[in-house]
Amino acid sequence: MTRQLALIRPASMSDNAASDWIAAAYAETAHLSDPAFNAAAERARRECNYHGQVIPTMLKPSADVEAFVRQMDAISKPFLRDHNPPQRALPKTETQQLIANAAKGLKGGSA
Repeated sequence: MTRQLALIRPASMSDNAASDWIAAAYAETAHLSDPAFNAAAERARRECNYHGQVIPTMLKPSADVEAFVRQMDAISKPFLRDHNPPQRALPKTETQQLIANAAKGLKGGSA
């Protein structure tokens, strides 16, 4: 990530200022996956004219995706809420029955 951020750092910044800028940019973009970060950094290199545009440009698609997921979640909730299949108890295996009996025995012995 640091290498990508160094590529899009403002050319007019001193090394100290650039280090601070890279640290702040890293903190703002740390939630992005590596592929998403690389794509966002590439987009920023193509589209940005000054350093104030870099982080908003990198984060905008992430915000768009989050908004889309929230919208799809809101649309699907009524369908998921209405579809609540009945739960059936599965027959216990012999091992599960032995464990249940042992647990009952432990509860009875400690009382």
